[in-house]
Amino acid sequence: KSALTRLSNQNLAEVDPEPWVEFLLHSHPALSKRIRRAENFSKEAS
Repeated sequence: KSALTRLSNQNLAEVDPEPWVEFLLHSHPALSKRIRRAENFSKEAS
């Protein structure tokens, strides 16, 4: 999670792009979705 947060803070990737931009142009989920999944994973692992 911290690596994804650092990446978004450095403005190297858009955190929450428009859904159509994410669908058409991105090969991975948006950073906001990946950060949320990492948070959920860490809660479940605890």
